[in-house]
Amino acid sequence: NSQQLSEFIDRMMIKRRASLKDTQGESDKKNANFISQLLLAMREDPSVTDADANQLAIEMLTAGSDTTATGIIFTLMLLAEHPQFQDRCREEI
Repeated sequence: NSQQLSEFIDRMMIKRRASLKDTQGESDKKNANFISQLLLAMREDPSVTDADANQLAIEMLTAGSDTTATGIIFTLMLLAEHPQFQDRCREEI
C-alpha cells in the first residue's frame, strides 16, 4: 500500500542521507542512485522538503506501471483482433 511505500522511502532517505553526510562534489552525483541524487539536489535547493522528495520518489517508482499495463492490454487486444500474427509473436517470445 502507499503508506508502506512512503515509509520505505523515508527509511531509504535516512540511510542515504547518513551515507552522503560527509560527501561533496561531482563524483557523488555521478555514482549516486536515485534517492541519493534527490538528496544531493535537495542540498542545492533547501526549499524542497522531505515530504516533497518522498512524493517525487513515489511518482518515479510508480510512473511506468500504468503505461506498461496499457501497452500490454493494447498489444493483447490487437493480437486478438489479428490472429494471423499470433504465431509470429509466439515465435519471437
